[in-house]
Amino acid sequence: MRAAVKRPIFDRDEYFESSSRVVRWIVLALVLITFPFDSSYGLIVLTVIIFMAVYNALRYLPSFRSLELFKARVNSLGVDHVFVLGLIVLSGGLASPYYPLFYLLIIGTIASYGIAGFAFSLSSQVLITLILLKVQLPSVPGSPEFQFVIKLVILIIFSLVAEQSVRSRDEEYLIESRFTRRIENERQRLLSLINSLSSAVLAIDDKGKVYLYNAAALELLNTNRDISGVGINELLPLHDTAGRRINLLRAIGKEKHNFKSQDVNYEATDGSKMVLDLTVTPVHVLGAIRSNWGGYMVVFRDITKEKSFDEERDEFIAVTSHELRTPLAIAEANLSTAMLPGYARIDPKIKPLLDQSYQNIVFLSELIEDLATLSRAERGDLKLNVELIPSAEFAEDLVRDYRPQAEAKKLELRLELGKGIGSVVSSRLELREILQNFLTNAIKYTASGQVTLAVNSVEGGTEFSVKDSGIGISASDKAKVFSKFYRSEDYRTRQTGGTGLGLYITHKLGDKLGVDISFTSRLNHGSTFRAMVPIRNDEAASIAITAAAQKLDEV
Repeated sequence: MRAAVKRPIFDRDEYFESSSRVVRWIVLALVLITFPFDSSYGLIVLTVIIFMAVYNALRYLPSFRSLELFKARVNSLGVDHVFVLGLIVLSGGLASPYYPLFYLLIIGTIASYGIAGFAFSLSSQVLITLILLKVQLPSVPGSPEFQFVIKLVILIIFSLVAEQSVRSRDEEYLIESRFTRRIENERQRLLSLINSLSSAVLAIDDKGKVYLYNAAALELLNTNRDISGVGINELLPLHDTAGRRINLLRAIGKEKHNFKSQDVNYEATDGSKMVLDLTVTPVHVLGAIRSNWGGYMVVFRDITKEKSFDEERDEFIAVTSHELRTPLAIAEANLSTAMLPGYARIDPKIKPLLDQSYQNIVFLSELIEDLATLSRAERGDLKLNVELIPSAEFAEDLVRDYRPQAEAKKLELRLELGKGIGSVVSSRLELREILQNFLTNAIKYTASGQVTLAVNSVEGGTEFSVKDSGIGISASDKAKVFSKFYRSEDYRTRQTGGTGLGLYITHKLGDKLGVDISFTSRLNHGSTFRAMVPIRNDEAASIAITAAAQKLDEV
């Protein structure tokens, strides 16, 4: 993508200061040459000229420009006004040949402060003129020819200043027009880029009104009208999987970052229904704070066919896994029975083959179970049986079930219960699957030491954590541990069997339950996986708590 267009720099202040510095030196030279210093005011005027020359020299030195006296333009204009007014008073008032210098001051004030400077200059000029009309001042001696030369030079200076002002305005206008053309060219490139996208794109302001869109958006919305200014909720009426209307503007307003969803339903004007993959991204302007947000970019596409394929795939996996469970269970039971001591005489050469067959059947059973769980986790119709679960009892059951596996590897399986852990409201089956995956991995990848299941009350809910002293996870693997079918390249991981689905399923189930899944790990120093079950105050939680209370009363 092209870099952002930068506005060409036209420094009006620098241009003005450069011109005014030259004009000041010309004026000082003119007064120095033309003023009759043999008059009674000659010494005063000469002193003022020297002061102005020193001020003008110091003002533009780099070491003095940072001082407030020289940096502020109002100070410079004030000094100029005092100098010109004093010169006019000392050289005859309204009859002074230097009176036209006031016009230069008017131009400088207008250039600095615009309409406010014009008002100030006009009012101050009227006031000064009225005062000078009432005060009789002696004119300085000088021939008419000399006074004519003074006025001619001032007229030339005034013409040069006016010409410079016009030129600077024309140059600024030229730069502005070039910049405008560049902006328009970049806008056309941006529109071409957006229109080349296959996904529908809408740009909306912070009030939800559309101000930019592409052809794919019109095609998906089945319209050819101009949709600029139309509200996003009116243009894109969406519903969730339960059929409830989604207020998109309110939904994206609640999100701190991007808003993404692949489960929103949209009904087109022709009655056709589709499932949309929707992404809404805030546009930041000149900063990251909320007040500087420039609206949102809405990108969406029709994924109805993809969803249909996903549902067919999930259905196939569910049916296949269900059909395979029975023969695999029978084969596993028969082999385990056949290998029982004293059940049958088995040739020692055959026993390793039977062991290997049994282990592979167990692996296939685990794979089928993982695929079934994965299909159930990814399907949108997963029904969660929410109930009130006593945390301590739940954790004790898990430790009791997994202690034999830990003892078989000579590991210590510990249980640590914090104070005030109480109960959690969640689906027992899915929460158990999450913690089972944690425990299975901890035992599998720990050669010696201990595995600890801890339950603690934390801010916002209850945290279940499984800590081990195993091989740990490298920094390169941490970002991929929840990926589907991913297994670490660590040779110690490869020595143990696995499908690479356990943590992916765990993460999916966590999303379904609203459980926050996290972990910390250090290579060769073990890992700690956490599942934080939040406190629920919704209707399902109320029903679960009420049901638990009724059961307790019956007992």
